[in-house]
Amino acid sequence: MAVAVQANNRCLLVLNGASWVWTISGLMWLWLLLFLFFGNRGRLVLLAFTVLVVFGFGNVDRVPIAAGEVRAVMHLQRLSQAVESYRREHPTEGFPASLPTISIGDDSESTGKFYRVDYTTSRSNSSGPIDRFVIQASPLWRQCGFVRSFAATDDGEIHSTVEPRPATKLDEALR
Repeated sequence: MAVAVQANNRCLLVLNGASWVWTISGLMWLWLLLFLFFGNRGRLVLLAFTVLVVFGFGNVDRVPIAAGEVRAVMHLQRLSQAVESYRREHPTEGFPASLPTISIGDDSESTGKFYRVDYTTSRSNSSGPIDRFVIQASPLWRQCGFVRSFAATDDGEIHSTVEPRPATKLDEALR
C-alpha cells in the first residue's frame, strides 16, 4: 500500500510520513477483515463506530499545510528572538553572523521538513556592527500545497508572500 501511495501521491507521504501511511494501511486491512468476519448487525456497529471516529478528528489533522505554516512562523519568531537576544548581549558586534542554535521545539521538525531556512545579515556602515538581518523560510514542497514563504526581519515583524520566491521585508507583514 505504501509503495502504491508513493507512486501515485507523493505529497501524502511527504505530509504525513511513512509510519503514518503504514499505520493507516494496517488499520484499513484490519477494518476490512472485521467487516468480512461480522454479520450484518456487527457490520452496522462497525460502520457507526467508524463514522464516530472520523468525526472525532480535529480540523488541524485534516489541514496539515496550515499547521505546517503556523509551525514555520513560530520557528521564525523563536529564531528572531534568539538573534535579538544575541544583539542585546553583544552590542558592539550587533546581530550574529550566523544563526544561533535554539532549543528543539514542536516547530523545529516540521519546519526543517517543509521549509529551507536562510539567514542573511548586512551592515549600514562597513566598519560597524551587523545591524540588519532577514531570516527566510522558503517552502521545499510547493507542489504539495506549501506555497507561502515567510521572512523574519530586524523590525520584529514576520512577512509573507505566496509568490514563488523567498519573502522579503517589502512583503505584507502578518498581523
